[in-house]
Amino acid sequence: MTNKRKNWVEKLFARTPSRRSPQSEQYNSARRKLRLETLEDRSLLTAIGVSTIDSIAAEGVGSDYGSWEITRSGGQNNLTCSVYFRLTGTASCGSDYSLYTADGNSISTSSYYDPDTQQYYPAAHVWIEPNASSVTIQLRPTNDAEKEQAETATIELISYNCYQESGPASGSASITINDNDSWTASVATTDGTAKEAPPSSSNFGMYAITRAGETDTTHQLYVRFQMTGTSTPSDYTLYTSSGTSISISSQWDQTTQTYIYTGGVYIPHGSFSTTVELRPNNDAEKELSETAIMTLLPSTTEYGYGAYGVTGS
Repeated sequence: MTNKRKNWVEKLFARTPSRRSPQSEQYNSARRKLRLETLEDRSLLTAIGVSTIDSIAAEGVGSDYGSWEITRSGGQNNLTCSVYFRLTGTASCGSDYSLYTADGNSISTSSYYDPDTQQYYPAAHVWIEPNASSVTIQLRPTNDAEKEQAETATIELISYNCYQESGPASGSASITINDNDSWTASVATTDGTAKEAPPSSSNFGMYAITRAGETDTTHQLYVRFQMTGTSTPSDYTLYTSSGTSISISSQWDQTTQTYIYTGGVYIPHGSFSTTVELRPNNDAEKELSETAIMTLLPSTTEYGYGAYGVTGS
């Protein structure tokens, strides 16, 4: 074997000393140390959670609010932390409830698109102040006049941003909103006689429509009624207590082969009752005495103020 070929073979089968060199061992040691430090750093990251403080809220006058608590642990609590969340549930933020901080400042919402569900949700964010481990969010129900089933409002965490540290957040908590609408409406005749004659209050008939069952008259209540009897709306006109005429609609009923006459009137906010005047039309026809019977109809949400039960007729 020539010297040239001998040198080539020796190089081919020689062990490479750099693989076990001190420099190589130092590099591997640094990699192991970096891996350990990375795991240790992860354990120091901020953890964000949400829980319910008061899980029941109720419509009505007063402060029967629900509340959540968003907490953080780990990380650097001396820094401000912003937490983002979305709102889900059967209740709608804005129409059924509003969000506030514990000190009474309103929390505004914006629209958030979730690519997983391909839907938009109302979303908001709150700040956890430096050296604080949590922040409280109040849910204040909107006291409407619609009779509703109990509804839920749920906070679902999205992400957080704590100075130079940020990341996703997960967890959810719910509050139940109970309705307070239990009005009952009734009608009574306060003046049972009306006469055809030149307009005069002494010639008008009078109905009184009253609501009961609650004490909160913040909202007006729209009450529907049907007119029956031997007279028809061609014989009279109905007016509110303020002197505004009430529109009466007619619909042919195939079952009874008669027209059904319906109308409605508001009981104003701040009041438990209202009156309806019946003013006879002074025609030239000679007629027997006729009757006009008002019967209250079940509530409807068509006008937004129709939450009531009916008592009497």
